Amino acid sequence: MVNGYYNGVTKLYEYGWGQGSPAWVVIRPGILSLWHSNLVSFLRSIADKSNLGLAGKPFAQGLARNEHYLAAKIGIKCANIVGINNNLFQIDRARKYVAKVGLADKVTFEQADFTQMSSKFGENTFDAVFSIEATCRAPVAKSVYGEVFKVLKPGCIFGFYEWCLTDKYNDDDSFHRRIRREIELGDARPELRTIERAAEALRAVGFEIIESDDLATPDDLVPWA
Repeated sequence: MVNGYYNGVTKLYEYGWGQGSPAWVVIRPGILSLWHSNLVSFLRSIADKSNLGLAGKPFAQGLARNEHYLAAKIGIKCANIVGINNNLFQIDRARKYVAKVGLADKVTFEQADFTQMSSKFGENTFDAVFSIEATCRAPVAKSVYGEVFKVLKPGCIFGFYEWCLTDKYNDDDSFHRRIRREIELGDARPELRTIERAAEALRAVGFEIIESDDLATPDDLVPWA
């Protein structure tokens, strides 16, 4: 069912996230910002914090747009990026996009279950791991975080961001529960986790949290700029 969903919505994602024309978005009334410029700036901030500029073998989870932007727009000088996805339709499109921009030798894609990565790639394999709105799709956070910990070389960095419920979420509030459920249904996600639950899962599998930010409620409306 989930693969069928992504077969159907992938082109819509591409239009909204990077394969369509550049679009302006409202940061707040009276302030416009170029969508793609903000996307590149945000991905660059993740790349910098994940040490992806170092020569090595980074590993990515998510849609091709992220690997494409990181390698082409940001210009990361690494040996290669291995992207994984469990959806063959998205993998086929990803390979076409990276070939089109001459990055097929730098960015490759594998079909894989991110809760079984160590079985496919082996432990202590990657110099960095980054994930863009991907690991939050795992029904059990520790199942994917634990696999990331295994495939990373000791001391290396996992840089990512998740869809999480902020501290303002109140499960006793029926309106909050309805919004949460509509997000889960509309984006084919398992139950959304709170920020604290995600942090607890990271620590439980062995990670040390160096930096964590709630980007839904920043003082700076463009925190990655």
